[in-house]
Amino acid sequence: MDFSMVKEYKQTDQEERFQENGLKDREDEINIYSTTFDQCNRSKYLFLFENIIQTINLFYFQLQLKIEKFYVPQLNQYFL
Repeated sequence: MDFSMVKEYKQTDQEERFQENGLKDREDEINIYSTTFDQCNRSKYLFLFENIIQTINLFYFQLQLKIEKFYVPQLNQYFL
């Protein structure tokens, strides 16, 4: 089978669909693109938000370790 015939067949099939459905196809196409764009934006901001939370947790974990190193030995000498 010739590839040009397949290409022409696909084009005519798309034209037939467009003639049958008209504007509905175009609206579905726009909805698909906008939904995909929204999902990409959401995932980008979700990833950023998760990174911020992880950074904050890491900061507080390091702070907790510093506090334990400094204050726990001092408290032990008072209570032991």
